[in-house]
Amino acid sequence: LLLRNRDCPRLTGAFLGLTTLTTITGFVFFSPPGAPTPAQLTGVLALIILAPTLYGLYGARLAGRWRTAYVIGAVASLWLNVFVLVIQLFTKVPALHATMPPGPAPRRPGFRRGAGPDAVGLCLGRLEGEDAVLAYFLLISAV
Repeated sequence: LLLRNRDCPRLTGAFLGLTTLTTITGFVFFSPPGAPTPAQLTGVLALIILAPTLYGLYGARLAGRWRTAYVIGAVASLWLNVFVLVIQLFTKVPALHATMPPGPAPRRPGFRRGAGPDAVGLCLGRLEGEDAVLAYFLLISAV
């Protein structure tokens, strides 16, 4: 619909509304005390992306550069939704969780500043658990 420049206000409103509600309820219902978790940081990033997206669509009515901001924000929001869905599926669904390598997650992060995903570690099986899933989906999304 973005490529054909067609407007579907109900579908667009449902997508943006449910994305916003999903992100906000993640903070309300699942906020453990202490330092922020990666899930909370992903939620903050999602809200930062959604703010100009919502303004571009409803405030600026897709005028000028706000159309580009809306398209980039909508695609990034969809990517984050799918990313969180895949992580949740691998951690919550027993059949998918069983496909993950055994053992505890590594204490070191799977990513280094400036180095991108640790592709060598992924290929050698050094990354485990959520780090392996995260690296895999970052690698395939970069291609």
